[in-house]
Amino acid sequence: QALKDLTKGKGVDVVYDPVGGEAFDACTRAMARNGRLLVIGFASGTIPKLPVNLALVKEYSVIGVFWGSFVMHEPMVFLQNMQELFAWHKDGKVSVVTDEVFTLANTKEALAKVFNREVKGKVVVVAE
Repeated sequence: QALKDLTKGKGVDVVYDPVGGEAFDACTRAMARNGRLLVIGFASGTIPKLPVNLALVKEYSVIGVFWGSFVMHEPMVFLQNMQELFAWHKDGKVSVVTDEVFTLANTKEALAKVFNREVKGKVVVVAE
């Protein structure tokens, strides 16, 4: 409901879903007409079932995005995308969220946070 409220009832144009499970289920109901639901992965551990009736009624697309395959099959497009992304970063249009910075000696602690899903953003390990 929050997504519909934010979009004034229109629904979401693009969803990037690396989580699956209940998050995917919520997104399928919040899509806008002609929206795109990008399936990235299943970090929740649950592979969802797509309610095809919602895709039909709301006329949105579900697109599988497998980064490794994309890079292998379209390396030049990937290169162009990375160049554009780094330009956006340089221009301040996008930024990286860093959750925490660890010293090399604390790598074990950094990895534990990642493996225990306690991280929001990126974890950085630096030489001392």
